[in-house]
Amino acid sequence: MDGIEIDGLDFSRIRRIMKDEQIDALVAMEPHTTAILLNDWNKIFIDIGFREAPAAVVFLASGKTLAVSPRLNQRMENAPWIEASVGRYTDSTYYDQRPMVDALARVLRQNGLENARIGFEMGFVPAGIMDWIIAELPAIELVDGEWILWQFRAAKSPKQIGFIQTAVDACEAGVKKMLDGWEEGKSIHTLLDEFEQVVKDRGADFFCTYQRALAKKWAPFAGRDQRFSEEFIIMENDDQEVLFDLIVTCQAYVSDWKRSFYLGTPPKEIADLYEFEWRIVQTLVQELKPGMTTIEAYTACDERLKKDGLVNWWCIHSVGLEIHEEPLIGGSPMVSENGDVDMTATARFPGLLRDGSEKITFEPNQVVMVETKKVEDPYLITTEGLQRLNTLPQKLFVV
Repeated sequence: MDGIEIDGLDFSRIRRIMKDEQIDALVAMEPHTTAILLNDWNKIFIDIGFREAPAAVVFLASGKTLAVSPRLNQRMENAPWIEASVGRYTDSTYYDQRPMVDALARVLRQNGLENARIGFEMGFVPAGIMDWIIAELPAIELVDGEWILWQFRAAKSPKQIGFIQTAVDACEAGVKKMLDGWEEGKSIHTLLDEFEQVVKDRGADFFCTYQRALAKKWAPFAGRDQRFSEEFIIMENDDQEVLFDLIVTCQAYVSDWKRSFYLGTPPKEIADLYEFEWRIVQTLVQELKPGMTTIEAYTACDERLKKDGLVNWWCIHSVGLEIHEEPLIGGSPMVSENGDVDMTATARFPGLLRDGSEKITFEPNQVVMVETKKVEDPYLITTEGLQRLNTLPQKLFVV
């Protein structure tokens, strides 16, 4: 058979949902998802992704889990359920999508699924690939099963949580280093170099930072999200704070949070704004409860923010191998036709998926980032609620 049975991961949630949705087989092809299922999240393999190294993992209602992959014959680290040959479909060093589709179709036919109800990641699988699948299996019923795999990815194992915690701890140490060196005349690039070294010393990688110098004099021609210029030097009592959206990874797992710095005495409107936005984060943390669907969580958070006079842009999103993962919810004030912001009316973010986002639930062992435009912190969902993963004060850092 083209594909071998694998074991060793907890697929019970996937099986329950498949039974409830009457799905006979569920096919995962998205590179990050297959990286988790094959327990092989090599960065290069994920970067080249489905186009150059297509792979599939197939969940069958019978209880089998099969892999169709071009990976070399090897026993993958930390994946005892992967055999020496992971259903290789080619002996070539060049991996082609069409042979993978042919091998996948053979696997499904060999398991009597040529007339089955089969779930695919409809928001991911390219149209041309789907055309090949339909041509090979014209009698199958296609359903969108992407949300099921996002629900599976959202719950992290202790090891995955450990990777994220290492990234969070490394980022926190780097922020403390920057805070110690925040002084007039210092170059932002020097501070970031020191930040990166601290992160690496803690066993993590500095993936990137969306650096925002909000003082227009530093980039009068650029938008607020432009990177700092080479000449950006810290100045005391500047007309704006400096905000960092820091992304640090460990074993490709992501930590993503924000902190801002100000040298001197900040204008009252800046200090008040950060106090306001941290109140939003703290309120969202209190309102989100394990077991809520995304719709229930959004409704509870939106109603609470309106009640407390905290309407603003906000977002709660999971992290893992990607910065933004499901479950993802958020909202923002509505804008009228004449351009005025209506602080009594809000719009809900649609989520990441074409369909199914509303079925996903917030559950224990998910790691989520709770954020507004200027502030953000990482949290682990537990049976009791949300537990913050870092320890830095939730405030504008005034030096």
